[in-house]
Amino acid sequence: MIDPSILITKAFEPVNIIFIKDNFVIAEGKEMNGNRILAMRWMSENPELNGFPSSFGHPVWFLVHIDLKDAIIGALISSSAIGLDIRSITKSLI
Repeated sequence: MIDPSILITKAFEPVNIIFIKDNFVIAEGKEMNGNRILAMRWMSENPELNGFPSSFGHPVWFLVHIDLKDAIIGALISSSAIGLDIRSITKSLI
């Protein structure tokens, strides 16, 4: 699996990987316009595959609509299964 923190696309640049489990990744980062948002994707163990989503053969991030941000962060924080430390999520997203 490629390091998701280096998967920078035209639409999204990851700043902090806040969840990774079973090749599923949620990251906080910046849109092209500088807005801080969440994005997610499934990474592939096979370096020849792009994971999902992909566009025209290139890996991309699924950008989470701003209205869903609080619900996703809340679910991650309340899930004891992942052991997420709330301090790992930057204040600009909360």
